[in-house]
Amino acid sequence: MRNTKKFLSVLLAVLMIFSVAPLGGLEGVTASAVTYEGTCGADGDNVKWSFDDETGELKITGNGAMGNYNNTGDNKPWDNYTRSIKTVTIEDGVTSIGDSAFCYCQRLQSITIPKSVTSIGRSAFLRCQLLQSIEIGSSVTSIGWNSFGACFNLKSITIPDSVTSIGEGAFNTCISLESIEIGSGVTSIGAGAFRSCNSLESITVDDKNDYYSSDSYGVLYNKDKTTLVQYPIGNKRTSFVIPNSVTSIGDYAFYVSYNLESVTILNPECEIDDSEYAFPKETLIHGYANSTAQQYAEKYSRQFTSHTPDSEGIVIKEATCKEAGLKEYKCTFCGEIVSTEEIPTNGEHTPREAVKEREIAATCSS
Repeated sequence: MRNTKKFLSVLLAVLMIFSVAPLGGLEGVTASAVTYEGTCGADGDNVKWSFDDETGELKITGNGAMGNYNNTGDNKPWDNYTRSIKTVTIEDGVTSIGDSAFCYCQRLQSITIPKSVTSIGRSAFLRCQLLQSIEIGSSVTSIGWNSFGACFNLKSITIPDSVTSIGEGAFNTCISLESIEIGSGVTSIGAGAFRSCNSLESITVDDKNDYYSSDSYGVLYNKDKTTLVQYPIGNKRTSFVIPNSVTSIGDYAFYVSYNLESVTILNPECEIDDSEYAFPKETLIHGYANSTAQQYAEKYSRQFTSHTPDSEGIVIKEATCKEAGLKEYKCTFCGEIVSTEEIPTNGEHTPREAVKEREIAATCSS
């Protein structure tokens, strides 16, 4: 008992000494950086990873493909450090970015992708909310499903000529994305690839692309403009006329395009996605009576107005005694030409030669 009291007395004295000791004596003492590492290759140790907890850098090295993971955020080898990753560096030799590899890295701000990478997996960067820009390597051929979904701060993206496919929902809900440039090599774009990009003002397609095109309004079409793939929903226009060449409108093409007060559909047989999300509820749909546009509006309780030609029309070709003329009638709502009328010839044709022979008045100079 006496020894116990003595021990406690000594311990108390030591604690008192440290409690009054100047803190300056601890200056310069810092915790050393720790590097965590492991393997992440599709074939095991062909690809390795290391994470520096001081710099926040995750480095991927090796040769070949990365492994694939799910997007539940609990099976990647660096899951314990996901919220600390600030940069990702993938070194030359790695050929693919695995499914869900960096999803939910909420502090990730930049990534380096080398020329050796040919594919970006499904949900690879899903919800990397601080990622503002990314340079896709010139050897990448495919961008997977939802690969950049909900990257809220991503502002611009350039799809290089090497890319042939953009997966469904690839840039879904990138709410700060303002512009997209699509290279000449893209041959397929999945449904809703740019859905809910609320700030998107323009999509530009390389003129050499054989499968897709864009117009001066920044709207994305297939090459011959028979399918409207995506309207840039962040554009400030309040009305838009879908060209007569368009026979179908892609899924989610106008989804949440809240700036649009009216959409005019010129093709009376245009195929519209059978979904309430094809157009915002507040958008007025304008088209021909008994058209697919009217059918859609009635089914989903949208406002609809039909083309109303002006009463007078405009003569665009005068009739002569030899040839009929032409008059066009424009819709009083949208200003588009909705009907034409032939103007009959204006009398019997009397050629100039007959004037001399028969001494009568000419009705035509020819």
